[in-house]
Amino acid sequence: MHWIGCIRNEIALRWKLDISNRFKRGYKNQSPQLQKRIDEAIRELANAEDPYSLGIPKQGPWRGYSAYEFGKKCRLIFAVERETSFVNLERVCSHKEYGP
Repeated sequence: MHWIGCIRNEIALRWKLDISNRFKRGYKNQSPQLQKRIDEAIRELANAEDPYSLGIPKQGPWRGYSAYEFGKKCRLIFAVERETSFVNLERVCSHKEYGP
């Protein structure tokens, strides 16, 4: 996954990225066009003043996480650790795959 190194090595990122294995597997299963959109979303999250403002807060088993949505076909599930300046990329999936 070439994009992980590219994004992590960008000098101007405000937030560090923690990318779960579940996220990596989900990313690999997406089309190249959607992967580009996901890459742009990751860059946007990593450079945002407040990444939470870019997502929709989740409830239930995903409480504490937010979803950056690409319509009903795909969403990026993430959390922010303000103390350590990390954006945790937990999952990328469709609405129907979405679950704990």
